[in-house]
Amino acid sequence: MIEKVLEKLGLSEKEAKVYLAALELGAATVQQIANKADVLRPTTYLILEAMLKKGLMTSAEKGKKTLFSAEPPAQLERYLDYKVRCLEDVREDLRSVLIDLEAMYSLSGERAKVRFYDGKQGVDASEDDMYRNLTSADVMLSFSPLDDLEGLFPDTQEVQPRRRLEKGVWTKILYTTKRGPLKHANSKIEKREARFLPIEKFPFRSLITIVPGKRVQITNFSDRFGVLLEDVKVADTFKLIWDLAWEAAEKYQ
Repeated sequence: MIEKVLEKLGLSEKEAKVYLAALELGAATVQQIANKADVLRPTTYLILEAMLKKGLMTSAEKGKKTLFSAEPPAQLERYLDYKVRCLEDVREDLRSVLIDLEAMYSLSGERAKVRFYDGKQGVDASEDDMYRNLTSADVMLSFSPLDDLEGLFPDTQEVQPRRRLEKGVWTKILYTTKRGPLKHANSKIEKREARFLPIEKFPFRSLITIVPGKRVQITNFSDRFGVLLEDVKVADTFKLIWDLAWEAAEKYQ
């Protein structure tokens, strides 16, 4: 259990063994620590050198021998604090280049990009890619089987509007539900326009969401997998199909 905690701290399995061996032995030679940790002597020496740099080990000369000692356990918490500060610095560095990285990603070629997402968590994670780089100039168009969607994600009516509204994105939905036309389906506050389709006539079982000029997401709820297609031509073709359906759905309102 202790080794696992040390590994979560960032130590390798062998580093954890060497640290614990040194902690139990007190001041000891490389060979003594290697024997106690059941790690080869050359490997133990390299680990001890690395842990000296991390501030988790000290060394002292005694005659012709070099003795190594583990720092007190409290040093582990200070080491963790140091790693957290380093990660925060890395986060700031990443943020400073993220726009450039996104631009490189967008310009990496006009070939279509396809991603597959498996299971409920994968389908949920695909939403992050779906919302990537959206702005208030975008609009999301969808074919939404609400009963299936809410069955898999009961909180979807809370999560999805919040994510859209944070980006100022309007959505236009063609939806089915056994409940019939929903009273508050259209909402200026939630930037949503919707048209009902009778489920007995249009029993579609997959959610299709289109961002014209960018991407299309298809989610199969019964088998719990999703596909995200990033291609301008594909997205715009799906938009034309959606436009045709939107126009035809007017007679059911």
